[in-house]
Amino acid sequence: MSIHHINIVVKDLEKTRKFFQLFGFTTIHEKTISGEWLDKVTGLKDILASYISLRHENSPVTLELLQYQHPEGGIDPKISSPNQVGFRHLALEVDNIEKEIERLEKIGIEFFSEIQTNSYGKKMCYFTGPDGILLEILEL
Repeated sequence: MSIHHINIVVKDLEKTRKFFQLFGFTTIHEKTISGEWLDKVTGLKDILASYISLRHENSPVTLELLQYQHPEGGIDPKISSPNQVGFRHLALEVDNIEKEIERLEKIGIEFFSEIQTNSYGKKMCYFTGPDGILLEILEL
């Protein structure tokens, strides 16, 4: 068994695509999805959604972004809270965390804290992306 993809539902597909492109992700598939199969697998009715699949050259796992036109979902106001139950964050590994944070701060990304060293000796820092998606930048 292996991990094939991670799916994230977003409010603005283009904004989120551009955000992940900042980290080297490229689009590999893009389409509109709907149909009985999707209604059945999700338990929702009359789904219409835009779909983009992204991949990073250093990872076999794809990142799927979905924007539902129908039925439209809401945003959990606590989605960015690190202690919220459920899927918490996507970790992006970098070679030089200081250089990467400097690059991201120049384009307006704000981090939760200064770089921290975890109990395994790894450098890390949290930040959020579009729709409050919680992300971690990590230097091994």
